[in-house]
Amino acid sequence: MSSNWDHIVVKGTAEPLPDPIAGMASLERALGCALAPDYRDFLIATNGGEATLYYFEFSANNNLLDDYVTLFLHNDIYDNNPCGIMYMMKLLSMDALSNAIPIANTLSDHIYLITQGPRQGQVWIQVRDLETVESPGPHRVFLANSFKEFCDMLREDPFAS
Repeated sequence: MSSNWDHIVVKGTAEPLPDPIAGMASLERALGCALAPDYRDFLIATNGGEATLYYFEFSANNNLLDDYVTLFLHNDIYDNNPCGIMYMMKLLSMDALSNAIPIANTLSDHIYLITQGPRQGQVWIQVRDLETVESPGPHRVFLANSFKEFCDMLREDPFAS
C-alpha cells in the first residue's frame, strides 16, 4: 500500500530510519505482531511526527467530543525515547488496551491501533474525561475502522485564529 502522508505530518520527531523496511521488521518482532498495512506504510514514509491536520471529533456517551493529535509516535524499538512506540508501551502498560499499541498522543489521552483479533486495524481512543462515579477509569471509544480512515477524520483546528 502506498500513500502520501505529507498532508498529515509537518516534521518528524526522530531521525528517519536508515532502512525503514528493516526497522519495521524489527518493530514488528519486538511487538510480536504484524502492523496494519496502512499504519506500517505511514511509519515507513514518515516515522511519525507532529501533525499538521490534528483536530478531530468523535461521539462518546451520546456526546460529540473533540480532541487534538499532538504527536504520532515513531518507530523506536529501543524504548528509550518518550516519543517512541515501545517507550509508550512500557509507560502505559497498566492502562493499555489489550492487543493494541499506542500510535498517537492527544492533549490528555492516547490513541491505539488494535493489532490482533476481530477488531484488528481499528483505531480507538482511551478517554479520561469521561470518568464517572458509576464507571471510574478511562473509557475506550471507537474512532475508525483503519488508520487511514482515522487520518481522513483529521482537520485543521476550527478554533485557531
